[in-house]
Amino acid sequence: MTDVPGFRTDRDLLTLAGRLLTDAGFAQEETVVSDSIVLLSENEYCIVALTATPTLDELVSAEPQVANLLHERLHGADVGPKLWDAYVVLLTQERPPDHGTGLHPLFTLAYDMRGFRRIARVGIEPTLQGARSALTPFVAPLRLHGTGLATPPLLALSSALVTRGVDEGLAKRAIKIHRSGGHLDDVF
Repeated sequence: MTDVPGFRTDRDLLTLAGRLLTDAGFAQEETVVSDSIVLLSENEYCIVALTATPTLDELVSAEPQVANLLHERLHGADVGPKLWDAYVVLLTQERPPDHGTGLHPLFTLAYDMRGFRRIARVGIEPTLQGARSALTPFVAPLRLHGTGLATPPLLALSSALVTRGVDEGLAKRAIKIHRSGGHLDDVF
């Protein structure tokens, strides 16, 4: 799969994310809930209710509707052990505020474990790598080419992090702090 030219809207982001999940072996069904398109995706291990919104506020507002849809799906069918591996995944390209009260709803949402897990990914770059990074728990990791011994492990790790959408400066800072014996909490 290659990057989609002209990828700009939340619908495009949802389409790209859906294609990544399909490529990862998920069966999908599309439905509409309160004007939001939701992809219900399922593989042999888990069930994912996925939507994309244009803004952070809409992401937070969409969560209860998407969660309710997933709840109805889980309790309307015999999903077996997948009941414990169910996820609401909310995506947006809008970047979070640097600080302040704007982050509180995102933290509240991410730590809400009632019934199933919630994953909110914000500030997603409109690229295949950005969408792949947002769906890391559900798609196979990218494989590094060549032998692992040809590249020093920390350099390979830094490259792999950047490939998965981590900011290059952040990856370099993490490696530098690790080399100096610091704690990863010092990266942020």
